[in-house]
Amino acid sequence: MMKVKLRYVLGFLLLLMNTTNVFAMSGMDIMPTQQEPVQEEMTGEVISIIEDETYEFETSGGTYTIREQVLKVRILDGDRKGELVEVINSIDELLAYNLEVSEGDKVILFYSEYENAYHILEMKRDHAILWLVITFVIIMSLIGGWKGVKSLISLGITLFAIMGIFLPRVLKGENPLMLAIIISIIVTFFTLILIAGFNKKSLTALIGISFGVISAGLLALFFGRMAYLTGLSTSEAQMLLYIPQLQELDFALRFGDLLFASILLGTLGAVMDVCISIASSITEVYEANPLLKVKDLFFAGMNIGKDIMGTMSNTLILAYVGSSIHLLLLYLAYDTPVREILNQEMIATEIVRSLTGTIGLVLAIPITAIVGALLCKHTVNMKV
Repeated sequence: MMKVKLRYVLGFLLLLMNTTNVFAMSGMDIMPTQQEPVQEEMTGEVISIIEDETYEFETSGGTYTIREQVLKVRILDGDRKGELVEVINSIDELLAYNLEVSEGDKVILFYSEYENAYHILEMKRDHAILWLVITFVIIMSLIGGWKGVKSLISLGITLFAIMGIFLPRVLKGENPLMLAIIISIIVTFFTLILIAGFNKKSLTALIGISFGVISAGLLALFFGRMAYLTGLSTSEAQMLLYIPQLQELDFALRFGDLLFASILLGTLGAVMDVCISIASSITEVYEANPLLKVKDLFFAGMNIGKDIMGTMSNTLILAYVGSSIHLLLLYLAYDTPVREILNQEMIATEIVRSLTGTIGLVLAIPITAIVGALLCKHTVNMKV
């Protein structure tokens, strides 16, 4: 066993003190303290690994191992750009998530004035995300042509509506459920106008989408209340209660409005996909044979909707299951009884979310089909 360095003992004591403070703060009011030291973040590139050693500690539970990497890192941005600094990266066997770096890796550093040292916060990942976004834009544009470009514009509007309007206003204390309804209307309107234009097809889809999303929202509200869903089952939701906007968000969080708003927005994309597909199909069938009656157009739309319904229902449910796969594996590994699983709020929330969304999608199919058939046969051309 190698000799233990003094900084590990100091680090262990500091960790113990921080842990004690967390538990103490959970049971008492937080007292005013001095301003915390500034932690400056920056990007760096690992030039070389100076040391890479493993240290062992004998504890009552057995041997405890820590691996330490001492790195030479070049700072790539900020006021210290170009400087070479020494960074310590500790790899703790007790932690599931560790960062093991190699020469040439780019990392996010932070400088702690308290410790007068640099540490690795995360790996630099934004460049990979940027290239993925560029690839996505190129493929959409090449394959989709002008419609692909309009789809990208529609996606941009959706992201802006959520990130620029919905989330900031929720933080300011506005009702998330009402905001979700308004955002849904905005996103639906602009998406349909960009993709389909202002015509009978887009009007048909708009009516079907509105009915499907509202149905899903009402069902989620009803069954959510019946299942005593609070919207506070996840650690992220609970953490929101301790941010400075506590008073404004408290009501929305405790009464599940934020949960139901997320269900409404999550349903919108799938319902929009189904409704525009049915509306577009009915329009094409009618233009191919204008002699078809309303009944014929309706059944054509229903047949198309039924085909879409099976795959789209799977899409919604698989999306929610996929996001919970780690949790499901834990339940399976520990042979958790089904009754116990179903009574946990986290699982109940996902079931309500997926099933109400699917029901809203299914209910939108006949409405879209009948509206599309009626508009094709009994309204004037709306194209401009």
